[in-house]
Amino acid sequence: MLRLSVTRKISILLLLTLVLTSCGGAEGRKAKYLERGKTYLTEQNYDKAAVELKNVLQIDPKNAEAYYLIGQIQEKKQNYQEAFGYYLKSLELNPDNLALRSTLGRFYLLSGNIAKAQEMHEKLRHDPSTLLAARADEKLRPLIDLL
Repeated sequence: MLRLSVTRKISILLLLTLVLTSCGGAEGRKAKYLERGKTYLTEQNYDKAAVELKNVLQIDPKNAEAYYLIGQIQEKKQNYQEAFGYYLKSLELNPDNLALRSTLGRFYLLSGNIAKAQEMHEKLRHDPSTLLAARADEKLRPLIDLL
């Protein structure tokens, strides 16, 4: 009976160790996938970058950075509708990403959705914490005024 108790304790300890290491393992894998995705993106190896970034999303479906980077990949591959979708999802998860707002403003402007382009422009313009406000005003305002 004593032997069974020791065996149970060892089993419980092993199970607990397995659970605790697997939790840290997911975060470690996510960081590794994200880093590899960024590296492949820099190397312009878009297919491998997309695979790594989608692995990040398998672990953390609310990772705004992964959505943003996949959007960049799709844009570089001229898959503009897909890029737009990934950018929107990234903005939904991280509404404070001003660079993303600038990108979406450009997408809206090019698609002829002037109201949404102006909305993005206004949000950038009123954020004093970044130089993007000035850049948005100087680059988008003349285009919006033309339309």
